[in-house]
Amino acid sequence: MQSPHGILFPNASLAAFLAFDPPTTKLALLHGLKESRALRRMNTLGATAGLKLWREMGGAKYWVLSHTAQLGYAGVIMRVLGVYDTPRTVEWAVEQEKAELMEEEEKEGVEGKRRREGVPEVVEVENGGRFVLA
Repeated sequence: MQSPHGILFPNASLAAFLAFDPPTTKLALLHGLKESRALRRMNTLGATAGLKLWREMGGAKYWVLSHTAQLGYAGVIMRVLGVYDTPRTVEWAVEQEKAELMEEEEKEGVEGKRRREGVPEVVEVENGGRFVLA
């Protein structure tokens, strides 16, 4: 599954795909880690959205990084638009997820009921490189 800029939840199209009969095998997720913003709005959702998508998919075997290039934004228009990227990691996203779950548990007065298990295997393929999905 490719999600170049991320998916907002809930998402009816994704739900329909995941509920497809016969079930599909989700071998890889192609998704970036960095968050990108312009005009104070996030337009590339990054690692936290990718982790949520990976979990919604039931855990693809591989998370293949996409949109990883470090971009340099310059010029008046980019400054006016406030365009910038924030690099993230899967480990950071897992820690964010844990913090959110703990906060929800505190609000509901429940402890340890909602732990998410598993961490994706992240694969970075160089431009022009290849990786066999098996």
